[in-house]
Amino acid sequence: MKCKLILFLFSVLFISGLKAQILDSAQGEDGNSGILYGDNHVYSLTAPKGWILDNRAGVNQGLHAVFYKTGSSWETGTTVMYTNYSTSALGETVENTIEFDKNNFTKNYPGIEIKKEKDLIIDKGKLKAQTYSYQGANYNNYEAVAYIPTKSGVALVVITSRDKKDFDLNYLAFEKLVESFFWMTDKIEINK
Repeated sequence: MKCKLILFLFSVLFISGLKAQILDSAQGEDGNSGILYGDNHVYSLTAPKGWILDNRAGVNQGLHAVFYKTGSSWETGTTVMYTNYSTSALGETVENTIEFDKNNFTKNYPGIEIKKEKDLIIDKGKLKAQTYSYQGANYNNYEAVAYIPTKSGVALVVITSRDKKDFDLNYLAFEKLVESFFWMTDKIEINK
């Protein structure tokens, strides 16, 4: 099947205050792929089979790279995924990003269960994503975050669900999304 190339630009404010854009997306047999870039980072992700990469649906929540199952939507999907990036220029490392998230979840949801999940090997064995799950207590979602170290910061890939069974059924898609991560460069100049 011939791939369609769609050029689109957008910016997103991540938890670190960093802006990023998806440069382009290609629709093909393997799903949607996007190149995300911002200050000191360029990487790509490919939506798993049966999932859509959407650059518009999460904008009102400050998210411009969201994923949901075909036939669903960002608003109605029981289980959805997204990505964001924290730059080392702000002191971000995998370790302090994980600690920040753990502290934030514990503060906002006392008694939440935080569990270290298996590491995911990506980019042909060049990178290892540390993965943690967050669930239980008065937190009404089931969530996992893959923290991916890069030369200039931390890429995060998140799966979140309102239903434990659906979360478990889609966890393999989350792993596939994380494993599609491909680091391109930290050498980028953005003219504003």
